[in-house]
Amino acid sequence: MSHSKFLGVLVTVGEDGTIKIPLDKLETAGIEIGEQVEIFSNGEFVFIRAVNQFCDVCGINGNMTQVGNLKMCQNCIQTLYERAKQQDINNP
Repeated sequence: MSHSKFLGVLVTVGEDGTIKIPLDKLETAGIEIGEQVEIFSNGEFVFIRAVNQFCDVCGINGNMTQVGNLKMCQNCIQTLYERAKQQDINNP
């Protein structure tokens, strides 16, 4: 079995600067066909993320978890958990 030095799949940049990203990679990131994405870089890496993934509580863009009818970021979930825990301590 050969081992690759790459973690993902290799794609080629077209003459017009476009890159075709395999659908399964987009689905893994929660990006659906027809959806807008944000593309940015830090000089070493290029990042792509869905623009509709905003926390319904604080508005930050990132990885959301569905909590009831809300999409929430991990910070808001942690804050909610800590406040609920504190409420339980104050009301035995």
